[in-house]
Amino acid sequence: EAVKDKDISLAGIQPDQTQAKFYNMNLQPADAILLASDLSKASVSASLTCCNVLRNNFDISAAKSLMEAVKDKDLSLAGIQPDQTEANFSNANLEFYLEPPDAILLASDLSKVGVSAP
Repeated sequence: EAVKDKDISLAGIQPDQTQAKFYNMNLQPADAILLASDLSKASVSASLTCCNVLRNNFDISAAKSLMEAVKDKDLSLAGIQPDQTEANFSNANLEFYLEPPDAILLASDLSKVGVSAP
């Protein structure tokens, strides 16, 4: 609440940053709350197109809060690049299996034309 209306990033995202990599960083549900706060602020995430947050220790609620934060933005939570035409999430290409919260993050990406269609 203290930074809700301020142009302050809690996760270290810079205003001109186009990508953020939080993949497999052992982030917890509380970290997702801070990250969702950043992603919901236009002043913090305006130029961000890709924020990979897969393979963390998020629960379903944390994944849904991130999805809600970017619902009106063409911002990928699963690491899909804007010009990417294919994405392979098979186990052969991942260090670990995807968990149910990852499926929510991926669904967020796939539901957006600006993310899932080049």
